Amino acid sequence: MQNNNKLFNKNLSKICLGTEIYSRKHNKINFKEIETIFLKSRDFGINFIDCAECYGDHLSEAIIGDIICQNRNSWIIASKFGHYNNSNIVENKFDLNSVQKQLEKSLTSLKIDCIDIYYFHSGNDNDFFNDELWNYLNLQVKLGKIKYLGLSLKHDLVKKNYLDQAKKASKYNIKFVQTVYNYLNTDSDKFLFDICNNNNIEIITRMPLAKGILSGNYKNNQDFLPDDYRLTFKKANDLYFKRIKNELSHIPQDKLASWSLNWVLENKNVKSSVMAFRNTNQLENIINNANWK
Repeated sequence: MQNNNKLFNKNLSKICLGTEIYSRKHNKINFKEIETIFLKSRDFGINFIDCAECYGDHLSEAIIGDIICQNRNSWIIASKFGHYNNSNIVENKFDLNSVQKQLEKSLTSLKIDCIDIYYFHSGNDNDFFNDELWNYLNLQVKLGKIKYLGLSLKHDLVKKNYLDQAKKASKYNIKFVQTVYNYLNTDSDKFLFDICNNNNIEIITRMPLAKGILSGNYKNNQDFLPDDYRLTFKKANDLYFKRIKNELSHIPQDKLASWSLNWVLENKNVKSSVMAFRNTNQLENIINNANWK
């Protein structure tokens, strides 16, 4: 498999900072706390950031831009396109005119001239197979506004083994594929990883803690706050909690998050995994107990 580390002047860290949680109003994480998480992450050797256009209508990008503006070259930055967050209702916006506006707003929000990895964000095949769109994006690569193109796969497609986007990704010069992968969700490992390997595409995974189910902080749905979005998936959560009890009870609760992250990173196909940290205590606990370098 091609070593995409050569695509960057620095190696991608095995852990990528996820930033979606910083755009959710109910999390109430202030800027100073987020800045401290970023600075400590950099001290640990993390140099990779993941954000998106719809995380608070470019809010996470703006936060990142304010934090990294003095040391842009220390970071590899990935963002995404294809959605618009309208009062917390996410709308698909994959038409060329919308994507052009999204790219410019992302660059402005991040306060940078070039996005290192720019992902097509969880769209359907009708959105993806658009030569006009990809011709435009490849032109932006030539113009220096984007370094590399990526594909963040819609997980429903992966679960159903509808992988035409990944199979045709090389046609559009896509170098990175991002997908859900954790101990409780291994669909990507069944078919997608082989497709990426066969096409010299690097794999970035997300949700190593399965939206917190593998964090060790929860034992059942009753542990979530009443307005927690994860309660939308009660039936699936029940199955996951049952598996954790039956299969992972030998792992101490305070070590489950690190164990889960290690489990993902031990897969030789995984270049990096997107991990979100709510506070510095969580960051230090997980990083100090993870085998990630």
